[in-house]
Amino acid sequence: MDWIRSILGVGLGFGIFVIGSYMPRGAVAEHPGAPPTFGLVAGSIAYGAVFAALGGLTAASVPVRRPFLHAVAVAGLIALAGLIHPWLEPGSNPRWLDLSAVLVMAPAAALAGWARSRIAPR
Repeated sequence: MDWIRSILGVGLGFGIFVIGSYMPRGAVAEHPGAPPTFGLVAGSIAYGAVFAALGGLTAASVPVRRPFLHAVAVAGLIALAGLIHPWLEPGSNPRWLDLSAVLVMAPAAALAGWARSRIAPR
């Protein structure tokens, strides 16, 4: 039954990131013709990084064994989503948000999972 917890942990972790990523994408899509301000860019990236870290932490907390591996799986899914999103929806969202998913948000998920794996289990 450990494999069920593994799938559940990775699924919940990635789901937390996906739900959290709707807010920055919606804020950017609100003004499609206007260039984004520095505050909007920084806030969107930070918001996504926080939800990616929460997703990695969730993925590392649910399974019984190998918590870091589960967080790396979520980080891989985040990076994969950032890489294939431009082909799924061409021209819909700014590419800096997809690039930040690969360069900032995926490492945030892995780092949160690494930090969780350093805590001794009860």
